[in-house]
Amino acid sequence: MAINKTGSTILRYDGNIVRYFSQTALIGSVYADQSKWYGIASAANGKLYCAPLNATQVLEIDPVTGTTALIGSVYADADKYIGITSAANGKLYCTPSNATQVLEIDPVTRTTALIGSVYADTLKYVGIASAANGKLYCAPRDSTQVLEINSVGRFNSFSEFFGFDEFGAPSTIYMNTL
Repeated sequence: MAINKTGSTILRYDGNIVRYFSQTALIGSVYADQSKWYGIASAANGKLYCAPLNATQVLEIDPVTGTTALIGSVYADADKYIGITSAANGKLYCTPSNATQVLEIDPVTRTTALIGSVYADTLKYVGIASAANGKLYCAPRDSTQVLEINSVGRFNSFSEFFGFDEFGAPSTIYMNTL
């Protein structure tokens, strides 16, 4: 087996037959426009999900069938979410860049919800990761603080932080100083 300049894998059988297999392929539907999604994460159902940067729906990719679908509903705006990760609760969460709330994606029901409250500004955060403590963390871009998200349960605003505990009280979204 060898790889040629075009990125195709070359297989030779008995020195007589040469077969070319591409290492890349375009799958799913064609979506017009540019800058629709930013970031990709896998869910427990085996599908992949892309955060809506400028799109009004989440892109769902089924790598088994090679198909795509649009799920959920997100308001129209520019540069809403940059980054996505899965959490221990089975849901996915998107980094608020220009958005003022975190986007929660439920891959089981194929729905979306806006949760928490983040101050209004542009290009606040650009990445998200799940930590061993069960919380999610967003990397600051133009923000001066890291965004910490407790993905267990629902929350509405920064003010709920003051009543939060790790034993089941309402979860919250808040910021830790760098």
